[in-house]
Amino acid sequence: SSSSFSSSSPSSSSIVSNTPKQLYLHVGPSGDCWTGASIFAANHLQPDYVKSIPIPDNILAEELVELLEEDVSLTQNIYDTQTLPIELLQRLQQHVAKG
Repeated sequence: SSSSFSSSSPSSSSIVSNTPKQLYLHVGPSGDCWTGASIFAANHLQPDYVKSIPIPDNILAEELVELLEEDVSLTQNIYDTQTLPIELLQRLQQHVAKG
């Protein structure tokens, strides 16, 4: 007698496709900023001229850029420290929670 069974476990491809892609905040020395899916590199600029900072998964990139466009000093601070200030992250998380 032959027996057959089917597996109901998800395929690895569906698991991979649900994984969020890493986004980066790109910041220039003048305070301009934008986001992208990879570290910024341009042949015509000095290395490290534009800083690429990973954006945490729980932060909405669009809201991050909106807040930074309102306050250039925040963006310049991020450029200098190459980190996202904890106050900014908390502000964005509260913003998301309020929906």
